[in-house]
Amino acid sequence: MVKFGEAVEKYRKEQKIAVGEDLLDQYNAAIDAPWQANDFPLIKSWVDINQKPMEIVLEGTRQPHYFRPIVKTTEEEPLLATLIPDIQQMRELARFLSVRSMLAISEERFDDASRDSIALHRLARHVGEGATIIESLVGVAIDFVARNVDLKLANAESITVEQLKAHQHKLSELPTLAHFDQALKTEHMVNLDAVQMIATMNMKSDQGKTTLSLMGLDLSSTMGQMMATLFQNSVDWNVVFVGINDYHSKVKEAMSQESFAKRHTAIKELSEEIQTEAEQANRPTALTLAALFSPQRRANHMRLILVSLLAPALEQVAVAETRGNSNAPLTETAFAVATYQKREGSLPERLEQLVPEDLAAIPLDPFTGQPVKYIVKKDEARIYVTVKDLEDNQGVSEFELGEAHDIVVQVKKQQPEN
Repeated sequence: MVKFGEAVEKYRKEQKIAVGEDLLDQYNAAIDAPWQANDFPLIKSWVDINQKPMEIVLEGTRQPHYFRPIVKTTEEEPLLATLIPDIQQMRELARFLSVRSMLAISEERFDDASRDSIALHRLARHVGEGATIIESLVGVAIDFVARNVDLKLANAESITVEQLKAHQHKLSELPTLAHFDQALKTEHMVNLDAVQMIATMNMKSDQGKTTLSLMGLDLSSTMGQMMATLFQNSVDWNVVFVGINDYHSKVKEAMSQESFAKRHTAIKELSEEIQTEAEQANRPTALTLAALFSPQRRANHMRLILVSLLAPALEQVAVAETRGNSNAPLTETAFAVATYQKREGSLPERLEQLVPEDLAAIPLDPFTGQPVKYIVKKDEARIYVTVKDLEDNQGVSEFELGEAHDIVVQVKKQQPEN
């Protein structure tokens, strides 16, 4: 695939013109909303030169499985330092598919836009199957790009009832997006590998000094140097390994709770427990006693340091996973509402009016386990789910004023189909 920056340079040389500073604005506009080829000729040239490579990408998204190994550049390199540079390429692919979809919508090539939207959703699911939390989060982000394309498609004035139903059916056949189980297993292995690295590293190296500073040890003092030596040479590392395993067992238990509310509560309690223990262990007296007298205390201190670095991110992972899984019920409902409006000439007053012709049942909010919510305003319908506060904010979106918000999709009022 020709990257956007490379396409810009090629276009500049061929046309023998300077590229304006508004190019990035054009690029972002083309990702976000339908656009005309005459308005953004450079972006249109980027789309054209990538038609062939995109055939391979589309074929790849149709495959049932995705595998991306973790590759270390050297035997000594810790898992924590392993790079995943190809993830940026996945983002570039997602942006391209969004740009091409938006062009197709503006040209009323709705079947082409539908094809690229489904490819985006499949790409999101493949990337989300990766071994790391970063890949899982990027998968969620790509699916939000796909959702934006879906909503532009649902709100297209010229799209037919048949095309709306066809796309809704394709969406219903997609597998669930976000399950962070594999990523959390990888994090477990990464943390054990980090313990192994710390236990065997040279504490006088730059890497060793950085690691010890994270433990709160002042290496500029004689006492700090002595304590650092004690930590490496007199730590019961089995205690650390067992402690890390115990923490991840608790993470697995918390993340397997049947509802978001229970998961969120369990994760919050676990994080608070770890932070409280870490604060107590980092008090000067506790640190001195650990360093001077007890291998078990030193090991426990090491365990708490490592685990406390991980705990704050866990709550964000749980929210991201559930946010990602909100896209499917919201988008499916939006297409059902758009179909009803095309057929009946008005927006439904209640979602129950969509069952069973446009929906087999009202989809569920992954945060609450209850049906998604619906409200009709002056010029649009809003379908929404709550966020982690689990409060109904009456369809106020995250892009509007106020911190309290819901995750919202809109279907605009339109004239009935002739």
